[in-house]
Amino acid sequence: MHLTMTVIDTQRAAVAPRHVLVEAESGTLFGDVRSQLADIAGVPGCGFRVERRLLADTDVLGAPPLLRGVLLTVARPDDPPASGPDRGAVQLRVVGGVGAGRVIPLGRGEHVVGRAASADVRLDDPGISRSHAVVVVTAEGVTVRDLGPTNRSRLDGLQLPEEGTRLEPGRRLTVGSTTIVLGQPDVRGGHHEVIDGEVHIHRQPRFRDGGTSPEVTFPDAPRRPEHHRMPLLGSLAPLVVSAGLAVALASPALLLFSLLSPVMLLGQRWSDRRAGRKS
Repeated sequence: MHLTMTVIDTQRAAVAPRHVLVEAESGTLFGDVRSQLADIAGVPGCGFRVERRLLADTDVLGAPPLLRGVLLTVARPDDPPASGPDRGAVQLRVVGGVGAGRVIPLGRGEHVVGRAASADVRLDDPGISRSHAVVVVTAEGVTVRDLGPTNRSRLDGLQLPEEGTRLEPGRRLTVGSTTIVLGQPDVRGGHHEVIDGEVHIHRQPRFRDGGTSPEVTFPDAPRRPEHHRMPLLGSLAPLVVSAGLAVALASPALLLFSLLSPVMLLGQRWSDRRAGRKS
């Protein structure tokens, strides 16, 4: 089993987050690797938290919350006790980008969103500033405002106003490459199972909403061409003309031109049959 973890120390903002790859057998307890993680963090003997929960040595690697990509926060014995899990007035849900799937409970007050270890809502996203935005939770609602980041935040695809705006449930706030929503995102649930620290999702099939059936227009069926009459008048003209010239000029040889009439009739019939027409 291979698990990637990120270790941060919120009391030492100058220390960069440590990315750790843990290789262990399935069923390994967190207590078997805690001392090594504490040495990596530079705080020997410390504990660790995930969100607001203090990890116990009996927690199993690969089982929630110790899944692949988990964020471990250094917890010292003299740290003030954290509030109970999921006791926030609202929840921020990461639905896209780095850390997708995280649920961050927020109580009343101001909460800084950023990349710094001291940020209240820390996102391990290189596209955001150390102090990117602030989410304010009051009895009247939730508002969000940028804190002068390099790249402005966007709300439902539109740039966030400088004075901030209300963050309503279901609206998508994009900071860097991370997308956050307030409350339950508008997605369909799916069956999932955890295997060696990975969450395998079996998404329900998506069905298209029933609507108006598209109209398909077919061309008209092909029809037989209209019957054409034989040009009898034009075909008999050589016969009449040759007979008249033979009598007028006393030249029987001119009657040979009358042979053009049957030749023209046969040629016209052959041409019509070749073109698929019947007379």
